[in-house]
Amino acid sequence: MVVDDSPSRAADAEALLKQCGFCPSLCHTTADAARHLASGAPDIMLVDVALLSKRSPETQVVLAAAKTLPLVLTATSLKANEIVSGITKQGVVDFMEQPLHLHKLKVSSDLI
Repeated sequence: MVVDDSPSRAADAEALLKQCGFCPSLCHTTADAARHLASGAPDIMLVDVALLSKRSPETQVVLAAAKTLPLVLTATSLKANEIVSGITKQGVVDFMEQPLHLHKLKVSSDLI
C-alpha cells in the first residue's frame, strides 16, 4: 500500500513496487488508507511521513497497523528527529527519500 498525497509520487512508488513483485494499492490520504486497511492487510506500507504528522483517527489506524505490518516512511527530505521518532514510536522498518529508487526499494523489500 502506498500512502502519498502527491499523485505523481504515488504512481512512481506503485510502478517500483510492481517491479519488486508487489501488487500495491494507492491511497492519497490517511482516510483512504484506513478504509483500505479495514478491507485487508497489505504486505507493506510506504507512507509519506508528512501525512502521519496530522493527528486524526485515520492516522491512528495507520500507525496501529504498523505494529503488525512493515512500515516504510518516505519523504522528500528526512530530518533526524523524524527518523528517531519513526523507529522508536511508529515501528518503522526503513526510510526512503523521494524520489524512490528501484535498488533501494528492492533492498528494503528483501529485508521484510
